[in-house]
Amino acid sequence: MITRNPKPAFLSALLVGLSLALTACGGDSTTEPETPEPEDGGTIVDPQTPTCKVTGKTNLATTACPTDDQLAELTLDNLLSDSVAFDSSKVFKVPSGAEIVLTTTSGDADLYLYSSEELTNDNLLCYAREPFGEDNCTADVGNGELYAEVYGREASSFTLSATTDCSVASINEWVYRNMKDYYLYADQVPAVNPADYSSASDLVRELRNNTLDPYSGVRNAVQQEAFYEEGIAFGFGYNWDWDDNNNARVTYTLDNSPMGQANINRGDIINSVNGVAWNELDSDLYSEFVGTRDNPLDTNWAFTDGVSGESKVVTLKRAEYTTNTVLYYNAYTNSSYSGKIGYIVFNEFLRISETELDIAINWLIDQEVTELVLDLRYNPGGFTSIARKLASQIGGPTLVGETLVRYQHNSKYSDENYERQFETKTPTLDLSRVVVLTTNETASSSELVINSLRPYMEVITLGDTTRGKAFISSSRQFCGQALNAMKARGVNNSGVSVEGGLAADCYARDDVTRDFGKRSGEIEGMLLSSLDYFVAGTCNAAPFAKAASLTTKGIQVDESPFSGTVTDTGPAQ
Repeated sequence: MITRNPKPAFLSALLVGLSLALTACGGDSTTEPETPEPEDGGTIVDPQTPTCKVTGKTNLATTACPTDDQLAELTLDNLLSDSVAFDSSKVFKVPSGAEIVLTTTSGDADLYLYSSEELTNDNLLCYAREPFGEDNCTADVGNGELYAEVYGREASSFTLSATTDCSVASINEWVYRNMKDYYLYADQVPAVNPADYSSASDLVRELRNNTLDPYSGVRNAVQQEAFYEEGIAFGFGYNWDWDDNNNARVTYTLDNSPMGQANINRGDIINSVNGVAWNELDSDLYSEFVGTRDNPLDTNWAFTDGVSGESKVVTLKRAEYTTNTVLYYNAYTNSSYSGKIGYIVFNEFLRISETELDIAINWLIDQEVTELVLDLRYNPGGFTSIARKLASQIGGPTLVGETLVRYQHNSKYSDENYERQFETKTPTLDLSRVVVLTTNETASSSELVINSLRPYMEVITLGDTTRGKAFISSSRQFCGQALNAMKARGVNNSGVSVEGGLAADCYARDDVTRDFGKRSGEIEGMLLSSLDYFVAGTCNAAPFAKAASLTTKGIQVDESPFSGTVTDTGPAQ
């Protein structure tokens, strides 16, 4: 049998959507600004030796096998109403391939789907155990035998239904019910007719609090899971921004993507696509050129090399690739400074990030670094469990057990509020301060790392104000769609939220003219500013990026002590 943690032990791994859309400025980032912040962590189930097969009414808290009652059967488009006692279960035979919907009308109940009469972890196909009013699960098995278990986390009344209706109207109704239930701003959801909306995405934009929450949305469930769990993305694999001379500069490319494989680098200038100048290319024409996911088209891109100034033309086609989330790492020394400064460019909090970060941190430890520059300037967030681990690795053993973040739900689910603590994690840098590079693209889990460390150590942000996304989402799936509604708001141990963004301690422009670190021959501007901070200890000595005005908060700055004399000791990347 399966033993479950009693309420309020926190719940299962949650995913958020992969966006493949064109960004507002025309780029092809792997995530868009509306990508919500996922929460994950906690034990799903604790396996025990199975002793009984399912029956119509089974109390899983006991070890004795009940008598075999007739198993209730749920049919398509039928609605069963029932109740379940605390720490007990009821099991039903349900149609394979259908979406099983458990709606808890009182109390708190969980839904599990099994491929066999034996309720074991080996046979567990799907589970939904959010502490909210509606749980959805679907599974398709060859022999058609599927069993749904309703487990009472509290004494609960519920309805159970099965549907294969995946029409827009059905999905919209599902979205509307959920947004009125567990959404953080559920009390502000307007009364609408879901049938009036042509898509679930349009409906969510109408229902969410767009002032505080531009993030809740609907994504393709398969694509989002592939991205957040395995790092599988689709596109060209690049991001870009304008420089001070109105050139479109590549800000990064991903190693295995079409752009990365074509040796397009940060600092390269995008001149045109298919002969159309970049500044004349609108999103409709861009979409026409690149084709669809099912039918990507060859496109001819003209670039100016950011280092040599030479022109280059490459033919590219969007494709599926595996992303990398650590874009660069290195260490720096200077005769004016006695320590060694580590540097990591980190771009996304995905499941694959854990290994990538460990490799980089282990290398920095081998280099005996005494300081860290953490570059999160383009990092939009991801799994909070990875953020928790990274913050714990930076802070080290002295922070273990201290409060990292507190999460607050809407008033309906205030009893589900909880907190996370710093963990014992290796490898650890065990630092007393850190400089973090930020821009308006720095969001969610990136902001969580900064905000959670600030009550305990010196955290200097250098760059620009962050996005200000203080939420985690609950990704719930129905008919292949994932609703990523913001479900809770986070604050640090001092009660501080990142809403409104975290202002930079040292304002500096993003130096899009040079590659990360010293790969382009000269050290990149924001990194240079952070290295200077370690020498001078103030923002006044930290210059802007080379392409920008040499002032910081209105104060003219001196020549950088690191300029031209920095030695990088890192691996070839």
